[in-house]
Amino acid sequence: MSDEPQPGLAEVRLTEYDGSVHSLIDKTAIFERPDVRLTRDMAYPFPIEIECDAVGDDPGGEDSVTVVIRWAGTEAGRRRFRVSRTGITRSD
Repeated sequence: MSDEPQPGLAEVRLTEYDGSVHSLIDKTAIFERPDVRLTRDMAYPFPIEIECDAVGDDPGGEDSVTVVIRWAGTEAGRRRFRVSRTGITRSD
């Protein structure tokens, strides 16, 4: 199997605040960073950053935030998740 001329697919597992796990499946380029290019011979799994927009704090006062992922979603098209605030980093 070759990644040329099209890149392969990657599955990223996202864990929500309540512990539920969701699979995001898209082209490898969607999940790559400038310093990391996904290849089949890398050691998996490893942490990855996913671009998202914070759209609300948890009204219950818990340490969570609701985010909408910008470029990927679950097979059912879900892109909104409640995640731990400690897993969020801000970039401008």
